[in-house]
Amino acid sequence: GESPGLIVKENDEKGYIVLNKPAGVPVHPTVDNNVENVAGSIGRSLLKRKREEIETKIAMHELAPSTNRTIVYSKNAKKSEDDPLLYVVTPQRLDQNTSGLFVVATKKLFAAYYAELLRKKTDALLQTDVERDTSSVTSGRIRKKYRCLVCVTSKENAGYENEVQRLRTLTEDSSLVTHYLKKEQGAPRTFSSEYCDDWLECLMRITDVGDIIPLTDGQASTNLCTALWGDDEKPKDCTAIIQVEVELLTGRTHQIRGQMSTLGFPLCGDKMYGGALSSENNKDSLSTRDGYSDGYLNSHKLALQCCELSFFDPDEKESGKNGKVKYVSSNRLNSFRLDEAW
Repeated sequence: GESPGLIVKENDEKGYIVLNKPAGVPVHPTVDNNVENVAGSIGRSLLKRKREEIETKIAMHELAPSTNRTIVYSKNAKKSEDDPLLYVVTPQRLDQNTSGLFVVATKKLFAAYYAELLRKKTDALLQTDVERDTSSVTSGRIRKKYRCLVCVTSKENAGYENEVQRLRTLTEDSSLVTHYLKKEQGAPRTFSSEYCDDWLECLMRITDVGDIIPLTDGQASTNLCTALWGDDEKPKDCTAIIQVEVELLTGRTHQIRGQMSTLGFPLCGDKMYGGALSSENNKDSLSTRDGYSDGYLNSHKLALQCCELSFFDPDEKESGKNGKVKYVSSNRLNSFRLDEAW
């Protein structure tokens, strides 16, 4: 249908919508499908609502009949008194196969404000508690956490318990997990645990590690494996799975997927980074599309969700001699969390 996901919150005054985006829905139009995407669906929904509002006002003789034919929505269109404008922009990224909390801007002021929050996110989150007491960045910070299911493998016949303990130690004292991303086009991206000149720094924290779920030979495990990987895509060395929550401090392409895989815990269903096997039909394919090998295109069961999002509501403030209005951070915190994922 027209709905790109459950609307968690809508603020018409400030100009934003928070969605729970389902997996498999792209944020922007794709080469194969320019209709079923978040931006387009929200635009059509708002357009329909606006037309209904105008039709009601026309029926009540509050507007001239000609008003109804001039409604458009565009991020580039210019608003005039005669042309009501619907503005729809997605100021953040979320991969097509990732589900969860996602922000859509319906005003230019909010789009600029949210983009600025994202630009300052890393510095704000790295500040110490003492620095936060005296810094204006505190109210301007944004936090995002992700929930994922990861594969656990046994190492050197020691069982998976040692691997799980290694993962749990990363949650101690809010330790930073650091990797480096090679500057390159296409996918999969290359991540390294060693510092490399001119590579991009990737920072995250593992904030929670759940209970281990062994993958035994029982029917329950068989059903779980089928749900996660289908009939034949489970990695052969995956002997258990575990749920992990991660807080991103930087926002690199495929960051969680690449960092968790580099740690030895690829995400369940992730064909690109070792969390699933490519299908037999695509395993040896060398053709590419938009930088992706055909064998990687169908990671539709990727177990990754943006489960928590918080940011401060903006207030209007005049800036400069020309009196232009911009958004600045208030002390009113928006906090959203999804309780379930799988």
